[in-house]
Formats: sequence, C-alpha cells, structure tokens
Amino acid sequence: MKIINLGRQQGKTTRLLYASEWQHIPILCATYQQKRYLMDMAKKLGLIIPEPIYVSEISKGDSVMDKDILIDEAPWVLQMLLKNIGMRGDVKAITLTSDEKVEDCNEYINKLTDDYKKYVNNALGLW
Repeated sequence: MKIINLGRQQGKTTRLLYASEWQHIPILCATYQQKRYLMDMAKKLGLIIPEPIYVSEISKGDSVMDKDILIDEAPWVLQMLLKNIGMRGDVKAITLTSDEKVEDCNEYINKLTDDYKKYVNNALGLW
C-alpha cells in the first residue's frame, strides 16, 4: 500500500484521481458530497474515472467491495466506517505504516505522473 502524505492543498486528491483513471481503480471516500466533489474534479481535469464509492454505499450493501480501491482522506473514511458500525466516540489518533520509505513518496508520485503521461500519450497516439 502506498501512502501519499502531503500537506493541505498539495495535490493528494488530484494525484489519486490520476491514479484512478490510469489504473482503473475506484476511489473510496467518506460521504456522498465527497463523491460528487471527486466526480466534478475529475470532469474538470478531463479524467474518466470509475465511479467513486462512499462509506454508506458499503454499509447498505449498495457497493460490492471485491476489488482494489484507492482511499481519499483515509482518516475521515475510517471515522465514518466506525460510526456506521456503532462507534459513538471519535478517533483521536491513528498510526500509519507505509511499505515505501517516506523519502520514496515523492519518487513514487513522480513515477506515477510519468507513467500516466506515457499512458495518455499512448492513448492519443503520441508516444
């Protein structure tokens, strides 16, 4: 699992949208409003992504989770999942471990961006 850990407004969601289109993997998000935001943002970027899935769709059984997913705003998704199974308190802290070294995160993002450019150029017959 890759962890994209950047500051606010540094392009985490944008990178995830590109990854979603390139890898044909849906994005799991916390709420319906976030799902709409992801779809609107993908449209503005000219991306064709699999339909995002939000937590309540999983809880109601509206979406089958038998495939790979990307997760946007993971702490918020975790909080919503726990609320849906009856947790009343808030998550106060979490830890994360990445398979990648922290210093490799930017390298991964750059490689993903380069690979995506190749994918787009190939699709357009420019590569």
